[in-house]
Amino acid sequence: MAVSCSKKKGLTPTRSVQQNNNLDTLVGMSAKIGGMPWRADSVFGYRISYGADTGRMDLLITGTSTVNDTTRTISFSITNYTGVNTYRIAPPVVAATYYVGKERHYAFGGSVIITSDDQYGVIGTFNFTADTIVVMDGTFNIAKP
Repeated sequence: MAVSCSKKKGLTPTRSVQQNNNLDTLVGMSAKIGGMPWRADSVFGYRISYGADTGRMDLLITGTSTVNDTTRTISFSITNYTGVNTYRIAPPVVAATYYVGKERHYAFGGSVIITSDDQYGVIGTFNFTADTIVVMDGTFNIAKP
């Protein structure tokens, strides 16, 4: 008796990380930009793996807020992310950027400090100077990317 199996053709659609309101109600990002309070409307984190056998990965964090038709974004990238640690801003390895609309301001000093990285999320603080704009007292809590 012959038995055959049919294979499903094509890739199986998968969902990206979905917010779980029971776990990540504290997700957010805030800072003082030029001395004025700023709070993100949305915050996302991404991990980019170099491959399973390397153990290396990058971490990208982006927070965005739109007020009066002007979008402001704070973005970090940490190359070779290793978890809880202090990452000194030294582009291109650790970079921070502040955007006002399409205007880009690159950080040349400061740090991103990861204080917690567990199964639920990544928590940390940051401060930097981007051109002449001082970003200080920054905090973030992102869902586990």
